[in-house]
Amino acid sequence: MITQMVSVEEFNAIGESITKERGLKSPLPSINQRVSIQLFAHCIGDDKARVAAFAREKTGYLGWYASSENSGLSTSVLNAACDWLKANGCTTAHGPINGSTWGDYRFNLDSETPLFPGEPVQPIYFIAQWENAGFQKDLTYETTIVHDLPKEPLTLHFVNQHLDQFGARADYFPQEIGEELSKQLYDFYHLCFQYNPLFEAISFERYKAITEKASTILDYDCSYLLEDSESNPIGVFLAYRDVYAHLREDEESILFLKTIAVHPDWQNKFIGQMMIGLTLLQSKEVGYDQSVFSMMFSKNLSAIKGKSNFGSTVLRKYALYTKQL
Repeated sequence: MITQMVSVEEFNAIGESITKERGLKSPLPSINQRVSIQLFAHCIGDDKARVAAFAREKTGYLGWYASSENSGLSTSVLNAACDWLKANGCTTAHGPINGSTWGDYRFNLDSETPLFPGEPVQPIYFIAQWENAGFQKDLTYETTIVHDLPKEPLTLHFVNQHLDQFGARADYFPQEIGEELSKQLYDFYHLCFQYNPLFEAISFERYKAITEKASTILDYDCSYLLEDSESNPIGVFLAYRDVYAHLREDEESILFLKTIAVHPDWQNKFIGQMMIGLTLLQSKEVGYDQSVFSMMFSKNLSAIKGKSNFGSTVLRKYALYTKQL
């Protein structure tokens, strides 16, 4: 029988146990709240499995999944969670999504060792367990490495000459962000990502907690903020330092381009491609050996153009899975 009224502590203990057993470099995520989330878990001796389920209208989501390898319990907990979603009016289940796309989501299809901050990693066998429970691959994402730098010598001055005709300006992303700019960026991101079918708005407090943590690993020499004539954000390009270099055997340093966002009203003005080119050239100036586009949606136009314009090839793939209920 699947236990539904498991405590948060018991639920998290399963993830901690599997992290230790597998020797994972990045621990399986813990859950810290139970609002509108149903927990499913089952343990028999050393055999254990868990998953959390939550619903938004007729769409169901599964997250915080963990299971022992060769576990017969994995299908049971996934089926129990799907049954609960169906009983609550959901017609589909998607995952893994740990609460929202602002948190950990997607399966890493290639590795259990993180390459950069924010990359989802988990035991690879999790994927087969979901497929055995009837889930199919839905949305796919890629991390790609860049081979070709822009041939034109892009500088921040050159970029601003281009932006001047539109009444806009680019500068390095500020290391200190006041409350007003923080609220402007909060609104900006929600506007840019509103067409993502899985996007869910989060509170301003939650947003601040996420961005404050991310700010500690940003490379401010390679991150940029674009504003219009009234100082409203119209573009954000954020790159992260190579904090997991010690987990790799090679000695090359990598800059990870993570956030590439342009306000919908400012698209189709060559801003995105120009800023990407500037970031790639700047990465060489400050001493990086390689640059990587991190977890781009495979059908994202910027990702497709990036692979074409900069000769990038795929390093890792990720996927979200879905199941009809």
